[in-house]
Amino acid sequence: MKIVHLIYNLAQGGAERFVVNLSNEQKRKGHEVYVIALLELEGKNGFFVKSLAASVQVMSLNFQRGFTLAKVCKVVRLIRSLKPDVVNCHLNVIPYIFPLCFFSKIKFFHTIHSVAEYAHGSNVQIGINRYFYSSGRIKPITISKECRESFEKFYALRHVIQIDNGAAQPELSKKFQGVRSELDGYRTTKETILFVHVARYEKLKNQSLLVDAFNELAAEGLDFALLVIGGNFDSDEGRKLQEHSVKNIHYLGLKANVTDYLSLSDAFCMTSFFEGLPISLLEALSCGCYPICTAVGGIPDVIQDESVGILSKDISVASYKDAILKYVNKRGKVDRKVLQEHFQNHFSMQKCAGAYLKLYSEVMK
Repeated sequence: MKIVHLIYNLAQGGAERFVVNLSNEQKRKGHEVYVIALLELEGKNGFFVKSLAASVQVMSLNFQRGFTLAKVCKVVRLIRSLKPDVVNCHLNVIPYIFPLCFFSKIKFFHTIHSVAEYAHGSNVQIGINRYFYSSGRIKPITISKECRESFEKFYALRHVIQIDNGAAQPELSKKFQGVRSELDGYRTTKETILFVHVARYEKLKNQSLLVDAFNELAAEGLDFALLVIGGNFDSDEGRKLQEHSVKNIHYLGLKANVTDYLSLSDAFCMTSFFEGLPISLLEALSCGCYPICTAVGGIPDVIQDESVGILSKDISVASYKDAILKYVNKRGKVDRKVLQEHFQNHFSMQKCAGAYLKLYSEVMK
C-alpha cells in the first residue's frame, strides 16, 4: 500500500512519536510511506525528524499557524499528486482533507490521540466531524478503551474502532555510559532512588502535582532524585515551577536519548489530568522502568495490577505521595523483566502496526 500520515509537525510529543514509530514499522513491512507535516520542520518542530527511517519520505508544507482555504487547497493538491491508497490523519488536521473525502477513492482514517472532548476544534467542526465519521468517509481510530467510550458518547456513534497505542522498542544510544555517570552525580548515596518524568511543560501534564509531592517527600527525608526531561520549562510558568522545586529535582531539558535515562532510572512518574494512552509510559515499560501514574485516560488499561505499575487513587498530592511511598516499600520486589514482557505482549509497535495494516486492507476491499 501507499500510505500517507498527515500531522502538524514532528515536535516532541506522544502523537508525533507515535507517527514516527508507526511509519517506520509500516515501511519495514514493505509499504510505501509518506509523512506530511503542515508546519515547518525546523528547530523544535522537527525534533523527531531524525528518528524517521531514511526510506520514509517526509514532506513539509511550511505553513504558519492558522487555518485558511488556501492551505486546504495546497494539502489537497499534494495528496492528489501522491495518489495514496490510505491517508491517516493525526491530531486535529482533518479539516484540511474534507474536500478529498467526497471526490476520491482514497481511504481516510483519523487517529484520535486523546479523549473526544479534547480532540476537536470549534463547535462548527464538531458537527462536520460527526457527519464525516457517521457517513464512513473518515474512519476514526481510538487508542484506548476510555478514548473509544468517550468518542462514542461524544459523537453518538457505535462500534468505533479501537487500536491500542504501541511503541517501538527503543535502543540505547552511544551516550549511555555518559548518562550512567551523569546519573551517579545526582545520587547523594548508593540508596538514592532515581525517578524520571518525561513530558514537555504544560498545564494538562499537571507537573505542579509532581513537584508538590516530591517537595513534601524531600522534607520527610526520602533519599531520591527526580529527573525532569522535556521542553517548555523555560516558559514563565515553567520557570516558576523550577523555582518552587527542591534541589533533588533536576530539569534536564529536551533529550534525544530518553531511552538511556529510562533504562537507568528506577521509576517513571506521570501526574497528568488526562491522557489518551501515553507513548512515554509504554517506552518506560519497554525499558523496565516502573510506572507511578495518575489513573486517567487509557493509563489504567496499561497498569492493571501492581506487578506493572501503581496508580494513585486520585489527583491529590496526598494520593500521589501514597503511590510513590507504596513503590518505595515494594521496589525490592519489582522485576524489570515483567515490565518488559508486559510491553512486548500487549503494546509493541509490531502488534500495533499490524492492526493498522489489517484495518487498512479490510477497508480497501
